[in-house]
Amino acid sequence: MNEIQNDINSFLKKHDFIDEFSLIKFNEDSLIIKDNPFSKKYFLKILYCMQNNKTAILSNPFWGEEEKSHAKKLKDLRLFNDKKFRIILFSSGSSGVPKGIVHDLESLFEAAKSAIEYFNLNEQHRHIISLPQHHIGGLMIGLRAFFSKGYLSFLSLGEKLETHLENNHYDYISLVPAQLKNLIKKNIKLKDYKGIILGGAKPDQVLLEQVKDYPVFQSFGMSESAAMVLIKKISDQDGLKVMPFRNISLNEEGELLIGSYGRMKGHVLGESFKEINNEYFQTKDIFSRRDGNYFFRGRSDLMINSGGENIDPIEIENIINGLKDVKSIHIISRYDEKFGEVPVAFLEPINVKSQVQKELEKKVLKYKWPKDYLSYPEYIKTQLGKSVKISRTELKKIANIL
Repeated sequence: MNEIQNDINSFLKKHDFIDEFSLIKFNEDSLIIKDNPFSKKYFLKILYCMQNNKTAILSNPFWGEEEKSHAKKLKDLRLFNDKKFRIILFSSGSSGVPKGIVHDLESLFEAAKSAIEYFNLNEQHRHIISLPQHHIGGLMIGLRAFFSKGYLSFLSLGEKLETHLENNHYDYISLVPAQLKNLIKKNIKLKDYKGIILGGAKPDQVLLEQVKDYPVFQSFGMSESAAMVLIKKISDQDGLKVMPFRNISLNEEGELLIGSYGRMKGHVLGESFKEINNEYFQTKDIFSRRDGNYFFRGRSDLMINSGGENIDPIEIENIINGLKDVKSIHIISRYDEKFGEVPVAFLEPINVKSQVQKELEKKVLKYKWPKDYLSYPEYIKTQLGKSVKISRTELKKIANIL
């Protein structure tokens, strides 16, 4: 504990954050952090919980009233009042009662250490909170900077990332494909960065061609693994490789199994905590392995079984995302009396559906074509192009009532 206290003090002193940090006060065992998730204050409250052995509940600004109520209930229940630092973050974009993902200091440090080793991070490197901290990608930016004793910067309220990067340079930056596309479009100079860590959706072929001379690293991870477990440099022809210290395996179906290093401690389900005690955590991500490289094949829970034919939504989405006029696409299943379920597409903008359909007719078999093209609801449109994960479960519910 003394070592963490010293690290926190050194970090605050290095960044001249001591006065702001001293203003944070609360007496309860847990804190729901509701500040702007790109802000300095959000991260300082996480450090405050770390310093004082409290539970930090990471609030999502896109939560509905039910999710907000559930987070408050967790806080009032005091599931974790054993004077130990934990973080609870939630799967994004879900409706109904959210599933909490619980990490502690050990798992977060291990995950940060893995990235520090891979990128050889040190106290001179500069980092920027470019993703929201209520998601694991944004949270780990700050923790990698903290544990490597590097420099960490934040966006001002209302400041756009591209505007900030016009006048500020960083060594490492984490982005989702939509952000990277936008920064390239705005002519932001990124080629001389040491690393651009790309997470979230798989980059399409148009983006891959644009960044072939950039220091872009494609990563694969999830909230449960505290971000990156597999990684590759975009310019490499091989598949993804295992991050340092991480231990993974594939089962007979090719499903990725994640070992305990850097992995979550368990789930908050309803009003109880379910600890993960198994040697490996079973994901629903399907990979193949060849010569020590891993190749993503899809997700078992996304597969659409239409009349006995399996359809991988990711395969279709990757084709459509390669079209320059497409802003967003999600292929989901809808109930069908004849085939059981059929694929339908949420598309933005909807007026390019003819172009999309022609592309699919050239590249995939007919049973994989969407049976309908739908517009996103307005409240979801506001999230498109931002670092917000769209809920397929929510889209599926909407598709089945249209």
